[in-house]
Amino acid sequence: MVTDDLSVSPLSMISGLSKLTNVESTVEFEVKTVEFGVNEALEFLEASFQSKIVLSETFLKGREFDDLALIWKEIYGNNLV
Repeated sequence: MVTDDLSVSPLSMISGLSKLTNVESTVEFEVKTVEFGVNEALEFLEASFQSKIVLSETFLKGREFDDLALIWKEIYGNNLV
């Protein structure tokens, strides 16, 4: 499992539950399978140097991302970069 801040852990029920117990806000979790080509790799690389929400910035676009950004600000304040 890879989280938005690029933390990597084995995909299992236990690791998923431990992530949920660390959440202090009502955040909606989503499992998403994405195509990862050259363009996405370049966007991913650029975002990884600039943000703590790399996966969202790379794979979520438009309103979906705007809503997520508000949730992340609620959790982390303005420390997204």
